[in-house]
Amino acid sequence: LCILCFNGALRADTSSSYFIKASPREISLIKQEIPVFYAKELFAAGLYQSEEEALKDAIEECEALSDPCGIYYNIAKEKVNCGYFSYSIKDKTAYIDSIFLKEPFRGLGIGKQILQNLEKELREKEIYEIELYVFAHNQSACALYKKMGYLIRESYYQNDKLIGSKMKKIIEKK
Repeated sequence: LCILCFNGALRADTSSSYFIKASPREISLIKQEIPVFYAKELFAAGLYQSEEEALKDAIEECEALSDPCGIYYNIAKEKVNCGYFSYSIKDKTAYIDSIFLKEPFRGLGIGKQILQNLEKELREKEIYEIELYVFAHNQSACALYKKMGYLIRESYYQNDKLIGSKMKKIIEKK
């Protein structure tokens, strides 16, 4: 069981996963990691011939798109840092900027719990739309988003090869 709390840290129990709002120093570190992760995704998608070229462009793009109001969290399981999560809000729509889990922590339901609790928090803020971009080669993430009710809004191709999709979910107003 994972519980995501956007107002600080919350644990379901001492051995569970938990999410802690990142400090300014941690946000700086996360912002350094995001373009590295993004570059690897760009390279894996076949958009670049080298990871170095992808990293250069990823850094530029992340700097240009960086939202000073973005919200960043560290993800921990049994006191071990296992990744990070960030999102931003603009015009009553939430944008998932990044979800990153280290390899040993994937497939444990943490991503699903992030999405469920993000929806709950956004409902409380009266925000009912979530958007994200997912690379087509990240099949486990694509499957999770579809299972959670996200619909493909727009797909991107290069030479007839699917590169990725923008997805959107309308949250029920319970």
